Amino acid sequence: GGFNVSDLDKTHKLLSASGGTCKLLTPTQRWKKRAFSIEAKDFSCRYLVDGIHAIVAIYEEENDIQAVRKFMQDTNLVTNDNFMKAIEVALKAIPRIGDEKKRISEERNLLDLWSAMDEIKAKVVYEQLTIL
Repeated sequence: GGFNVSDLDKTHKLLSASGGTCKLLTPTQRWKKRAFSIEAKDFSCRYLVDGIHAIVAIYEEENDIQAVRKFMQDTNLVTNDNFMKAIEVALKAIPRIGDEKKRISEERNLLDLWSAMDEIKAKVVYEQLTIL
C-alpha cells in the first residue's frame, strides 16, 4: 500500500511538495492549477474530491449559491449519491472551530452550501461538535 507524493503533487494537484514538506492545496489553488474545471461542460468527476473542491471554488469565486446549484445540476452532482456522501464525510472530517478567525474556510463554505441548498441538506446529515 501507500501513495506516491509526486502523483499527489504533479498529477492530482492535491498538495504541493517542496524541500521534504507537503502542504494541502485549497480548492481555489487546485482550480487555478487546472486540477479540475468549474465549467460544467469540461468537468469530470473522476474523483469525488474534485467535485467537492469545484463547488467550494465556485462558491468562493462567485459567492453565489445559484452558480453552485447550476453547476451541480449541469454536472449531475445533485443526483450523485456518492458525491453527497463525500460532502457528508468532509463535513465530519474537517474540524468545526468556534473562533471565526481560526475557522477553516472549506468547512465554512461547505456548511454555507449545506445550509442554503435543500438539494444537499436533503441527502447530507450534518452534526459536528465545536472545537473551542
